[in-house]
Amino acid sequence: MVYAGPDGGLVDQSTNVTAITQDGTTGLITSYTKTGTDTYVKNTAQGADMGGDALITWGRWTNGTPQLLGTGGGPYDGATIGVEQGFHYVIGKPSPSLPATGTANFTLLGATKPTFSDGSASFPAGTLTSTGPIAMAVEWGGTAATKLGVDLTVTMPNDVAYRIQTPGGIANPGDGANTLTTGGSAMFSGFSVPVTTTGVGRACSGGACDATIKGLFSGTDGARAGLVYTVKSTVGPPGLTPNIVGAATLTKQ
Repeated sequence: MVYAGPDGGLVDQSTNVTAITQDGTTGLITSYTKTGTDTYVKNTAQGADMGGDALITWGRWTNGTPQLLGTGGGPYDGATIGVEQGFHYVIGKPSPSLPATGTANFTLLGATKPTFSDGSASFPAGTLTSTGPIAMAVEWGGTAATKLGVDLTVTMPNDVAYRIQTPGGIANPGDGANTLTTGGSAMFSGFSVPVTTTGVGRACSGGACDATIKGLFSGTDGARAGLVYTVKSTVGPPGLTPNIVGAATLTKQ
């Protein structure tokens, strides 16, 4: 499981989800249990942007108050999420093994609508698209670090478009400057992923911002991938400008 909190301050991943409940009609995840002790429930929160298949599921909790039943005091327990905010998630069983060599291309399967952390009604949820038909490329590395290239565009209403592109992009995911890697597992992550904008965006104080990405591969040989991201300013103290958070799933070609 990978998830991004509504304020963009928590973008994380976990392999210790032991139980999940899901709405049989909409596919919305209504609760999940970590390490057998702490259960997170959507409580009064509403579901949005749900989708999935047998390998991976995505969605967003919004407009309500999730709750933690347990002892851990986990993320956003009792915190109200506004209608233009979201707790974004992707859930899938991590791939038991990944290819040792070779490359693969992935296209977008589905995504939540990206949201600003401050939930301003003047800046509602946006859209996530791939710049071209390929959204992510992978250079498999086996027990060495597999490297991933992404090229995604977040477009926010009444604001600007933010292009999240690793060094080398999808044409060269193995670029030496690329920081988006697996470290030899089915989970992947990257920090300080470059972001460019079409103008001065709300999330880029001083005109500079980057992205944090965390994700997982699911299915045989990494047939699916899911990720969450936050776009944040690299200038000034945290919280000075709102972050953008969202989730996406991809399918291998």
